[in-house]
Amino acid sequence: MKTTVRANWTDSLKRGKGEFQSDNPLLNKVPYSFMKRSSGDVTLPEEFLAAAHAACFNMTMAMLLSQKQYTIESLDTACTISYDSDQVTHSELEVSVKVEGLSDDELQAIASEAKKLCPIGQAYSFPSSFKIAAEVAE
Repeated sequence: MKTTVRANWTDSLKRGKGEFQSDNPLLNKVPYSFMKRSSGDVTLPEEFLAAAHAACFNMTMAMLLSQKQYTIESLDTACTISYDSDQVTHSELEVSVKVEGLSDDELQAIASEAKKLCPIGQAYSFPSSFKIAAEVAE
């Protein structure tokens, strides 16, 4: 499988702006910027890193839990990307799990395995970690 997204940029770093181009209509023409970091009307590249890591981790957890015949009510993962100057330094996942009959020990083991298997997490050269909390589904 291959996925291609084109990122177009015009003007200088501080005055410029960018736009993604993709065959996926949800991503096509999505704007991004450097200077509008808190405006909310454009995306930031680090938001895509966070979204990709959180989604991939959830899908990897779902795969592992399903293989062990657990019934998943929900997996909710927040990803915080930390950066300093011009370098991404860390990705932290905060995971909340509602799964019927899952012990904390089993959850920790599955989450550790998911961290190892998550393709997006594997692609990062910076450190990643996770905090996980379980709520037993009834």
